[in-house]
Amino acid sequence: MSDVLYERGRTSVTETLLRTRRRAYDLRRVDSVTLRQPLLAFVLVIALGMFGITWAFWTYLYDVEKAALIAAPVLAIALSSRIAVLRIHSRTHSAEDDGGQMFGEIRHLSRVKTAVETAIDQRLNGLPL
Repeated sequence: MSDVLYERGRTSVTETLLRTRRRAYDLRRVDSVTLRQPLLAFVLVIALGMFGITWAFWTYLYDVEKAALIAAPVLAIALSSRIAVLRIHSRTHSAEDDGGQMFGEIRHLSRVKTAVETAIDQRLNGLPL
């Protein structure tokens, strides 16, 4: 059996396999992995708009409204900065296949990405894990 490089919950990474809740990926066929935060840019644009509206109407707003219009985008930015997508890239996946995606917390997915990259590097360099 292969050594476990990372394991948390239903996700585990071994020398040759990335196993998730829904699917397992053979790491010998994986070329690379990327980690993105797709919600962050979208939420930042909306938050800037809300800050602009708050600033423009500052004198007309009640204190509770000011607090809400400042707290809501700050909270949205904080929450969206924790969400990430790990994409698994492989030339062997078909065009209609999603290519492999995992949604989740960025700390967890960052550790998965590091473990997968370690397995890929060891495979490419021919070094034992």
